[in-house]
Amino acid sequence: MTSREGATLDLSDAPRFSFSFSPIGDRLTEVYGDLLLLALWNVAFFMLAYLSFLRYPIQ
Repeated sequence: MTSREGATLDLSDAPRFSFSFSPIGDRLTEVYGDLLLLALWNVAFFMLAYLSFLRYPIQ
């Protein structure tokens, strides 16, 4: 591997990040389905855990 002394990195054609603010309502509508799915999975796993504790024999 050779070293290139004096070589510079050209970033003139790299894409620039530009932040655009979006209102909270727009952001919530984008993630509404994901939040609903997350809540349903939480309820389902909680119910399964609760039922497994109910079925556990007390000795």
